[in-house]
Amino acid sequence: TSRTGYMVNYKYVVDATGSAGVLRRALNVKMQGPKGIKHIVNVLVKVDLRRVFPSYEKPLMNWVISTPMPGISIHSNLTNRMNAQFVYNPPYEGKEDFTETRINELVSGLIGDSSIPFEVEDLSFWRMDCQIAERYYINQGNVFLVGDSAHRFPPTGGLGMNTGIADAQALAWRLGMVERGQASPMLLAQYGPERRSAALQNSAVSYDNFMRME
Repeated sequence: TSRTGYMVNYKYVVDATGSAGVLRRALNVKMQGPKGIKHIVNVLVKVDLRRVFPSYEKPLMNWVISTPMPGISIHSNLTNRMNAQFVYNPPYEGKEDFTETRINELVSGLIGDSSIPFEVEDLSFWRMDCQIAERYYINQGNVFLVGDSAHRFPPTGGLGMNTGIADAQALAWRLGMVERGQASPMLLAQYGPERRSAALQNSAVSYDNFMRME
């Protein structure tokens, strides 16, 4: 139960717990590379933006640089949702500085039309890193890291999710072959070097993309 806990017998464990890396931390696997490249406040907004854009424009992302605090708006459609992102700079600013009044001012400035009503639905904070786990396979217990548990990239280029999907695919077929008796367990040891090499390349591209946009 949730109060007393319970014992699980396993043959393999896959840490797909995202950037929190629950098993990675428990096993003391270190992350390598720069962290805290940027600090971002993420605001989910209910808003209809069809008055802002001409009918022939259906943008997925906008970079707004002319406001007092530049931001990014991301939307899958213009009718009901916008994901707004703003950079803040610790230690000069902290989460406590983003009051309801300030958030409303930032969102209104990003929209660019104060007559358009909106509702802030959620607020979260995240740190942009460019880090890779020192190892992906912990042979004491057959633990594997995949996705954001194994690597954290700047979002510039969209390589984080794609790399994570490739991690899962590369691990799944290896596990399948070993379990079917079609390959030696040594095949599993190849997962880490292969996927870590790919992450190193993709993280470098993501970081370079980000620095070009600075």
